[in-house]
Amino acid sequence: MPGPVKARLPPVLSAVQRAVLRTRGFRTTPWKGYPAAIAAVLMFFGLRLLIGDALQAVPFLLFFPAIIVGTFLGGIGAGLAAVAASALIAWYFFIPVYSSFEITASNALAVAIYTILGAIGVLMVSWLMEITAHVADFEEHEKELLRELQHRVKNHVQIVSSLLQIQARRADPTTQAALNDAGRRLSTISTVYGSLYRSGHQIDFKTHLEELCHVAMRAAPDTHCEFKVDAKPVSWGMDLVMPLSLIAGELIANAIRHGCANGTDGCVDVVLKRESGDVRLTVSDSGARLPDDFDVEKTKGLGLQLVRTLSRQIQGKLSASKDNMTHFTIEFPEAPKDPH
Repeated sequence: MPGPVKARLPPVLSAVQRAVLRTRGFRTTPWKGYPAAIAAVLMFFGLRLLIGDALQAVPFLLFFPAIIVGTFLGGIGAGLAAVAASALIAWYFFIPVYSSFEITASNALAVAIYTILGAIGVLMVSWLMEITAHVADFEEHEKELLRELQHRVKNHVQIVSSLLQIQARRADPTTQAALNDAGRRLSTISTVYGSLYRSGHQIDFKTHLEELCHVAMRAAPDTHCEFKVDAKPVSWGMDLVMPLSLIAGELIANAIRHGCANGTDGCVDVVLKRESGDVRLTVSDSGARLPDDFDVEKTKGLGLQLVRTLSRQIQGKLSASKDNMTHFTIEFPEAPKDPH
């Protein structure tokens, strides 16, 4: 189940969204929001004094940012308070007659227009912040629903896996082996969903490989294998993790079956390396060597057939080699090209 495809916000809008959410406490706490709004007005008033007569023709200009900041920090009430405070300051200091609240037709009209425009600005900024907060809340709710769905899928898959294991106890050896393999594969899928539930849309595949080794060992309780996982932390999404997990699960199970057969102690090495945009996953075991005529592309075992199919899905190439150990390797691009 891939994560939802969402359009990324531009960096500026994303930063605004984060700022809106982080300052929500100011807007819901009047004793924080109102002083913050008045402080913004006083800050821009001080800036206006520093600029001097250069803005004499536009006495209200620098107070519009104060209104925006005040509304951003305190909400509608604080924004309107910023409008009122800035209107009075501009009237007294920057509109003739200076240092006076004397009412004339011209200054009354200017203050009235500024107040109306300021109030409209407050309402618009407040409306945009409300939309931004609702979008963020919706996204968080969507994430919670997805995590809950992943958790339920994990539990249901695990139930099916357990039922197969119970049924396998009553079956003949051939059927029992097939049911156990099916149960192990379902456990691998369940492990993927469990990792997604804990970490979100990205899974640390190094930790996930270690979990897959434990899943394979639980499916073969009578074997004695020493596992070594050599991988650096790397996070991938569901589209890559699911097929790669099934591939790794099959190769690990195959390594246990051949490297620790008949109750003998054995060693299974799992190595994940990334180089120049490509990834190499190698699973090695210390068991019996491969036959000289072994061809990984022609073997008819269900496990390796599944590995080949999944390898093609992620545009990978499967190979096998031998020295003092038997190695199965899949190489694939970290960002597979879209075939469409």
